[in-house]
Amino acid sequence: MAKYFVALVLCLATAASSFAQLTVQGRGVVNAVPDKATVSFTVSSEDASATVALDSNNVAMKKFMKSLETLGVPKKDIQTSDFNVGPKYSRVSNTDDYKLVGFTVSNQVTVTVKQFDTLSKLLEQSLKDGVTRVSGVTFGICEPEELADKARKAAVADARKKADLYAESLGLKITGVKSLVEDSVGGRTYVLRQADYAPANSVPIERGQLSVTASVTVVYETAELVGKKK
Repeated sequence: MAKYFVALVLCLATAASSFAQLTVQGRGVVNAVPDKATVSFTVSSEDASATVALDSNNVAMKKFMKSLETLGVPKKDIQTSDFNVGPKYSRVSNTDDYKLVGFTVSNQVTVTVKQFDTLSKLLEQSLKDGVTRVSGVTFGICEPEELADKARKAAVADARKKADLYAESLGLKITGVKSLVEDSVGGRTYVLRQADYAPANSVPIERGQLSVTASVTVVYETAELVGKKK
């Protein structure tokens, strides 16, 4: 839990009345159900011939791309994130030497999915198409700034609530705001681990919730309540 602080700064006004400043930290949290998921799919192929390995990889990746199209994933939400062709070596028995035994071709695409009934089908279909690795499922929000603004408002309301409480306890009243500083705004991204979507007849997907948190520091101006005895 975040630690909150309150600082009371006293100063004298020209009329000899006592004034104070209250510095309060406010925190706002907004929860939301994710409306998008980002997934990375990798196709790896090996063969003694680099050309054969590449051809085999291309066949599997084209098949997967066709499945993405069939499932309604737009091209703008599909991006090649890694491509690699490299040699594969094997240690020669009873020696410290290594010999070239073939080549490995790896092609990775990152896909953004906004229809969650499609996501489960996609994870299952990818394995059928020859995808050899699904590196992670990360859930997010398409319009995070809207949630961030709600969290900001909640943080300001939290700060004012604390300020009113402290001011009343000290026999003061809030008269204005001297300054406001946004300390932080951020969210928690939920990641589905690989074990959670191991190959199965049907891939269960649970989105859970995402939290967006805002923290602000507000300095309030105060004055003594009328009629309060010094």
